[in-house]
Amino acid sequence: MRNATVAICAAAVIGWLSSAGGQGDQPTGIWEVLPRKLVSGDTCDIRIRYRNGDQPLPPGSSFSMEVQPISVTQLQAGTTSEGLVPDPDATGEPKATVAVAGVTEEGALKARVTFADEVPAGGVVTLRYGNRQLDGRMAAIVNPVPVNDLAWDVRYHASADDKDGMSWSERGWWRALPRVDIRPAEAAAVRITAPTMVAIGKPFSVRIAVTDRFDSRADPPFVGSVRLSAPSGMSGIPETVRFAPADASCRVIPGVRVARAGIYRIGARLAASPADASRMPDESNPIVARADVSRPIYWGVLHGRAGYTGGWGEGADSYFRYAREVAGLDFAALTENLPSTAERAAWRAPGLHPARYGKQLTADDVERAVLGAAGKHDRAGEFVAIAGYLSETSSASAHAVYTSDAPQSGFARIIPPSRLDFPFELYAALSKSEPLIIHHANAAYLPYSSLSVTSGRSGASPAPVLECYSDRGMAFPGPGPYDPLFGGVRSPVAKSLFRVIGRGLRLGLVGDSGTVTGWPGRRFAAGIAPRHRFMPGLTAVRASSLSRKGVLDAYRKRDVYATTGERIALSFTIGGTGMGGTALIDGPAVATVEASGTGPIAAVSLFNGDRVLTQARFANRRDVRTQFDLPAPQAEVTPYMVEVLQVDGHRAWSSPIWVRRRAAPDLAWALGADGKLYVRNAGSAAVAKVVLQGHRTDYGFVRPAWKPEYPLPAGADGQVWLRRWSDRRATLFVSWRGAPLAGSVSVTGQTAYEPEPDYALLSNGGSFRHNGAGTMEFTDTITGGRGLGVYVTLTPQRLCVARLTFTREVGLRMDGRIERGREFTVPLNRLTGASGAKTVTVTGLAPGGRYAVPESGLCWMADPSDAIAESDEGNNLWVPSGAR
Repeated sequence: MRNATVAICAAAVIGWLSSAGGQGDQPTGIWEVLPRKLVSGDTCDIRIRYRNGDQPLPPGSSFSMEVQPISVTQLQAGTTSEGLVPDPDATGEPKATVAVAGVTEEGALKARVTFADEVPAGGVVTLRYGNRQLDGRMAAIVNPVPVNDLAWDVRYHASADDKDGMSWSERGWWRALPRVDIRPAEAAAVRITAPTMVAIGKPFSVRIAVTDRFDSRADPPFVGSVRLSAPSGMSGIPETVRFAPADASCRVIPGVRVARAGIYRIGARLAASPADASRMPDESNPIVARADVSRPIYWGVLHGRAGYTGGWGEGADSYFRYAREVAGLDFAALTENLPSTAERAAWRAPGLHPARYGKQLTADDVERAVLGAAGKHDRAGEFVAIAGYLSETSSASAHAVYTSDAPQSGFARIIPPSRLDFPFELYAALSKSEPLIIHHANAAYLPYSSLSVTSGRSGASPAPVLECYSDRGMAFPGPGPYDPLFGGVRSPVAKSLFRVIGRGLRLGLVGDSGTVTGWPGRRFAAGIAPRHRFMPGLTAVRASSLSRKGVLDAYRKRDVYATTGERIALSFTIGGTGMGGTALIDGPAVATVEASGTGPIAAVSLFNGDRVLTQARFANRRDVRTQFDLPAPQAEVTPYMVEVLQVDGHRAWSSPIWVRRRAAPDLAWALGADGKLYVRNAGSAAVAKVVLQGHRTDYGFVRPAWKPEYPLPAGADGQVWLRRWSDRRATLFVSWRGAPLAGSVSVTGQTAYEPEPDYALLSNGGSFRHNGAGTMEFTDTITGGRGLGVYVTLTPQRLCVARLTFTREVGLRMDGRIERGREFTVPLNRLTGASGAKTVTVTGLAPGGRYAVPESGLCWMADPSDAIAESDEGNNLWVPSGAR
């Protein structure tokens, strides 16, 4: 380890800020980091020193700052060091005290340095920063994330009563702020990336990057040789590759071929010293060779920032260059925060940019940087650079928005007109342009009911996939497993992604970087924020072309899978149908899983909903093939997914394959051209007997859906909408805006229910509880949009009602009209007990066959006792428009 002493110093300045708060043209001093350059992973002493200008600072004055995490508690998944004290070795300095107020979500240490004595002109105050040792001293571990020109703001407070103080950054004194570089360490490893799937006999390229031990491009640039070892059957790999300074530690080997089908891996070793020769070689990802590869696997990430709107980062060029040259990704998107159209003029980018570079970025600045870099680095067939932006919603955190033509058309047509509260509002606002929208679960609580309304203009979902892993940790399994390198869901009320997919949402699973460090695809668990410190993830897509359209279309088709950052090759099929598809099968089936790991594979698990159906375990095998027997499918669709677990903890998660019976009836209602109401068998199998039940007003199935409206009409404080999952299952969602509110939702007559308060209700000091018997109570503290969903299962034989009670009068839009009051009743089905039921039995209804009911003006249920297994159990109800 190199040892270094880091000092933040102050020097005299021209002019001065008086103790009474007067303003001058220059700061009172200059902050500086000595030595300016740190090295990733070094253990060192950090001294923070302030040298005053040419006027004294009075007793009681202070500086507050948010010290960036240049020191961490440990290298792997470490958090910000929180030790900051006056330097015990300093002599003759004015007395000062340090108050530390914890670490921000962005990873900065909040601290205030107060001067007990006057600080004379030219006076110095020195602090130490790092991790407190057993002997009381400080020792720092330099953050392994490299960065240049890192700086942070300081605020001067003239007295204890000066609460806000004055920002040096806002005054334009950015050159006087603390500034430091963290350089990558010296060469220590070789990263080799090759295509996961290659065609026999066809040439492909292999990329070699020499990195430090934290997966950053080696510094200084590696000069020397890398020795390679090619497996039998592979040609075009030289024994030695020489690196010159101009290579910047990265080389590409073209023209590599394999002669026969199989799974290959390339070994590599630095040849710089005898010690390197004794190390175990580094190894490439598995390379699967087949006779025909029409839809290869491509690797990339869509979610990451480069320092424009928060985090560290070196800008868009460095972001895309690292993604391609070091991480060897096939595609990457840069996704910075951007405001709505209404907020755009006044909006200024958050983050460290003003402190680092002296400029507060506008939305135009950020947009030009992102779009320009994506256009510059995109090379169809070689590397796909995509432009995106992050849209915040109060009820469900962040959504990333992408379109394949963004560099040409800009973002204007995919920016919402105003700040939105709910995902369905974002979907509605952007429905005409139909971009790809991805919700970021962030390993936190996610209210899935907010995602239920997902139809775009074409009828396809604008949000077809969900992030199940990022550098915030795993969201896939729900609360429970928590891994020191891969994290886990923090909220005890969160649901497993499997559980929601089992409910009926059609979602593929993707992994992502989520990085705020500017280094997408980095293979080391380290970051700058407490919640961004785990191993960054990856997404594998199977696309017909390596282009923006090809990549985004694969996301839309859900032909994707997620990993925790390793390139685990995964094939998962049922009856010839792959991930994201629907397999139509009549009898028992077989699920086939083939996986090749970057390390030994411990287990492959098959899931149905949130249940592990079965598991295959392995010992010391990197390449596995296993099959699982599946029962004959139900008529309704069933999702299956797999998880691959390596011995080292790395994982891959497939997108679902939905399985349903090929030959199954489907009873549906439709008005004919003759004006009659028909029950029709829209399925692929005949039914021997169908019972139909009609009534003037009553029906036992879930009532027809209520769709949410955007924008909310005038006079409405909120709305109630209903999503039908089937004739017996639905989600009821209540949303509101305005002054803080308290109330309850009580559901009676249900057979089961599951509450889903949204993110805004739980994360802003609100409260939520339910009694397990159908009653949910809440309070909130905010004025923005928030809401509460409840997933209900009912029986047609019993009335099911939701009663909404609020502590003040509100106007709710319900089924197209606005009602005002404090209490509302929402029947989820309708059973009044009135007489007049009519029962009709239809004998023999073949596929495509139909039957005209005797009275079209009644409410009709087909198969009310659920005697027929249908491919769609959600369309057996007919309610005339006048009876809804």
